[in-house]
Amino acid sequence: MKNQYTGDIGDYGKYGMLGYLEKNGITIGINWYLTENDSSNDGKLITYLDNNKERYRDPELFDLLKKIVMNEDKSILMIEQAEVFSSACFYHDLISRENRNEWHDNALKTLKLSELVFCDPDNGPIGTKSKGSKDSEKYICPSEIVDYYNRGQDIYPYIS
Repeated sequence: MKNQYTGDIGDYGKYGMLGYLEKNGITIGINWYLTENDSSNDGKLITYLDNNKERYRDPELFDLLKKIVMNEDKSILMIEQAEVFSSACFYHDLISRENRNEWHDNALKTLKLSELVFCDPDNGPIGTKSKGSKDSEKYICPSEIVDYYNRGQDIYPYIS
């Protein structure tokens, strides 16, 4: 996840789903897998906010995302501070190849009380890349999924 992606069409769906689960008694933890912004055009899928046709699904969330995407300095902290989720726990430290092991240990500590951990990497599971290879921070490692699972937590590694 990059701050520049905040509010795109994927967010409307995933926050809606997570909000529904939380309202039905599931304790949510969100690991943003936050990476530095870049100069790519990713995260620009916001035209859905120009058409109120989709607003009926979750008007409060829709209006919030519409407000956030208009902010030049939009960030995931705006989602956290807006209290989209009433009791979710968040881990929003930046991940890099160099700090990955320590970063993961801290994420496990922060999200330890969550029943469901939602992980939001840029590109999904790591696949053929090795853990320390170039751009590997954009992926979730299978071992990280297993660490949550072995603690008895459900995990949803989001694939965008």
